[in-house]
Amino acid sequence: MSLAASVFVTIALYIFSVPKSLGAHPWWAENVIFYGAPIGMLIGLVVAFIRPRSALVSIAFFILTLLAFWVAKSGGTAFAASFAEDQAAGQRWFYGWIATIAALLAAVSYTSKR
Repeated sequence: MSLAASVFVTIALYIFSVPKSLGAHPWWAENVIFYGAPIGMLIGLVVAFIRPRSALVSIAFFILTLLAFWVAKSGGTAFAASFAEDQAAGQRWFYGWIATIAALLAAVSYTSKR
């Protein structure tokens, strides 16, 4: 069940271009979904296998999603403010989006595990 839910969320993120509409660069907005989704699914399933369902773990995954989104947004803002000169900000923007998708899919795969 958790794999089906994770795949459904991944497809929905892609179809509705969620990263792009939330501020990811249009050039790589779809790529971050396919980089982060398998990582997040794997993390969520491994944690679910190691530790039985816990509300604390679910909350931790959603907090990680928010923190990763903050890193992505602050990186994007700094990159734009530097007129694309700050490479570290660009990397925070890109890898922050990968981490956001990974944390979101980890939360989905962990919470939907039965």
